Amino acid sequence: MRSARGAALADTGDRTAGLMELQHARTELGEDPVPAALAAAAALLEHRAALQLGHATAALTTAGWLAARSPACGELAIMRAWSEAASGTGTAAPHVMRSAVEPVLDGGIPSLLPYTIVEAWLVVARAAIATDERAAARHAVQTALELAEPQDALRPFALVGPELRAVLVDQLGGTEDSDAFAVRALAAGRDTAPHPAAELSAREREVLARLPSLHNLDEIADDLDVSLNTIKSHVRAIYGKLGVSSRRTAVLTAHEQGLLT
Repeated sequence: MRSARGAALADTGDRTAGLMELQHARTELGEDPVPAALAAAAALLEHRAALQLGHATAALTTAGWLAARSPACGELAIMRAWSEAASGTGTAAPHVMRSAVEPVLDGGIPSLLPYTIVEAWLVVARAAIATDERAAARHAVQTALELAEPQDALRPFALVGPELRAVLVDQLGGTEDSDAFAVRALAAGRDTAPHPAAELSAREREVLARLPSLHNLDEIADDLDVSLNTIKSHVRAIYGKLGVSSRRTAVLTAHEQGLLT
């Protein structure tokens, strides 16, 4: 429970207090026996919180604690990949990240948690983005979504960076269903800190609501029973108010500001 509370604090912006709570929970537990999955979950939460604050040594300590309990598990591979990504050590980093999670993907290393495979595919996607392999990144994100949906595992997507969030927009597939898993995965990463939302007119909101679809502007104009030039004017206004220059970034920014749910 303390680990969960610490992670919640970190996720909602109080990262220092969250990490301290996570560390205190682990220290208090010490060597007491707990289910391996519980230890792995707590370690992943603490490790990620430490990396978010730039505390590489603290992250390494957490990995060492889990390794003493479960020396060969997929979660340790994920931690190695995350640490490599956080270190940003040149062009070799994406290769090291992929190599770290390959045993997780091929089943060579057992995982203690059902969503670790989802995290592994997101590592692959992150590595693909770093090497400008857009198709590979889209495939990895789509695979992660397919594996996560039966588990309703949203949290792995809540903590991805802006590059992967942009790829998530591509996976919406034109759906306008707010309950669709890809939509919920994108919404899970919305910044909880208050940000002023762009002030859109009622008609601009109607147009914005249709931008995640696969409909072109002609089809949106027909749907709203207005001219194509009117739709183009609304889209330009939306882009200007959101500070973006493309349909994809408009959708992403609108999700970030809570204008699309």
